[in-house]
Amino acid sequence: MQEGDGLMGRVAIIFMSVLLLFTQTALAEDIPVYRLGPGDVLQISVWGYPELVQEVEVRPDGMITFPLVADVLVKNLMPAEVKEILTKELSEYVQAPQVTVVVKKFRTVMVQVNGAVRNPGLYHLRPSSNVSDALAVAGGVTDDGDLSRVKVISQQGRSQYLDIAGYYLKDVPENRRVEDGDEIVVAELRKVTILGEVRKPGQVSVKIDDGVLEIIARAGGPTDRAQLNKVRVYRGADLTDPQAVVVGRSNLLFEGDVQE
Repeated sequence: MQEGDGLMGRVAIIFMSVLLLFTQTALAEDIPVYRLGPGDVLQISVWGYPELVQEVEVRPDGMITFPLVADVLVKNLMPAEVKEILTKELSEYVQAPQVTVVVKKFRTVMVQVNGAVRNPGLYHLRPSSNVSDALAVAGGVTDDGDLSRVKVISQQGRSQYLDIAGYYLKDVPENRRVEDGDEIVVAELRKVTILGEVRKPGQVSVKIDDGVLEIIARAGGPTDRAQLNKVRVYRGADLTDPQAVVVGRSNLLFEGDVQE
């Protein structure tokens, strides 16, 4: 083998090693941190002591019971942190205990999904699930579902609006984890009526930030006779008593608007 070939081989090995290290680091960063809660079932074992091999469930108060150490609070702890606590407590009775803690069965959280989804109802999800996961389990949104304003109501009654559409498009990071007792409500897209020189006049579904040109496009676009510089917008669905609205710089429309 020539000296150049050996050098290239060493460079290739170094590059592959760096790539492997980078890949392992990236994968480790992608794994979400799992914190324990009521309903999780743990497999706890102490090497060399069969009597200290048990499955324990996290109680509603966040505690577990294990021989020799009585009750231990594990709620919101990671399995590795529970291992450290048990190792310290058991060291008073066992010489250099080798403790293993793994999650044998994950708890679930109950989430209600309502509104413009294909299969509304109550669902049991993994605690690491996000709002988008809950929507997927519910069959996804209907054709009239508005993903730009998904309402999440916590068990305590706090409300939050998420732009899940932007999350799917990678424009915004809004996709929080669900919590037990959450209610997720997908509203229907707003409706406006468009009349006159468009190819498909009638009622169309629009997003809250759609402008006049987007509305016209949803109605099939303008006809050849359309005069786009003379678009009029009326507030309210009752054409017998319309209220003219000046189309401002933002060109926004709202529920019940009539566009002509």
